[in-house]
Amino acid sequence: MYGGSIKAANRPAGGAVFTVTLPPAAGAAALGEGEDEDRLATRSDGRARVLVSEDEAALAELVTLYLERQGHEVTTALEGEGGLRMALEGDFDLIVCDMQLPNMNGDEVLTRLLEQRPEMADHVVIATGDVLSPDTREFVEETGLPHIHKPFTLEQLSDLVRRRMAGHRPVPA
Repeated sequence: MYGGSIKAANRPAGGAVFTVTLPPAAGAAALGEGEDEDRLATRSDGRARVLVSEDEAALAELVTLYLERQGHEVTTALEGEGGLRMALEGDFDLIVCDMQLPNMNGDEVLTRLLEQRPEMADHVVIATGDVLSPDTREFVEETGLPHIHKPFTLEQLSDLVRRRMAGHRPVPA
């Protein structure tokens, strides 16, 4: 739909190489200077405040760049405790939370978040590449939270944001 892609490959010497292709954002406007950031969560112009809690810095940066090009405001947490703090203190339209985070796993982050702010359940999407793990599968089934499988496409990510901004629960396609 948008023509973007994310590709990952292993390097023979170790590590990984990520290649991202981003199309120009049609009609995406940057946040104006001096604009009140608190208005973003209640705006009806389709822009979203998104928290991405992801420990893979390269992936977090790619997701951030893509969503910002779409006109959204993105906050990133690279570990669980920071992600929980931001989620509790912030007013996010969408929270994309990885399950494997340093210092506090995603299931603990989301359990604590929903204990303290149960209204955020309709704003959360679990991102995981570990759907075969019994613990992850059990957590997803018990909470009923929507999840997106990594690697995911930019189109899937955009769809999550669009659904949330339209007032729907962000259920991945």
